[in-house]
Amino acid sequence: MLVSGGKDGHLRLWRTDAGFEQLHAFPAHKDTIYSIAFSPDGTRCATASRDKSAKSWDGNSFNRLSKLDRSAGGHGYSVNVVLWLDGDYLLTGSDDKAIVAWKSPLA
Repeated sequence: MLVSGGKDGHLRLWRTDAGFEQLHAFPAHKDTIYSIAFSPDGTRCATASRDKSAKSWDGNSFNRLSKLDRSAGGHGYSVNVVLWLDGDYLLTGSDDKAIVAWKSPLA
């Protein structure tokens, strides 16, 4: 499976073994998705968006696990990148020139 994000804020899941047939699309953010990263064990996925938030998702069902935004201690500007660090931390980088380390963003 391939996961992509777009300007419309939707996440799309594609079958790589069937000519990249689209399996599912759903609204994940209110604005452009800039970055997608899977945890090292593949159980979680994270997305970064222009809507000033990052979100974590279950890596199998794509149910949302958490929303990481300003009210949760995050960024006040566009979130441009997400990166898993050893599976225990999710790093987010933003136009506010800050990097935030989130400990196991699951809830």
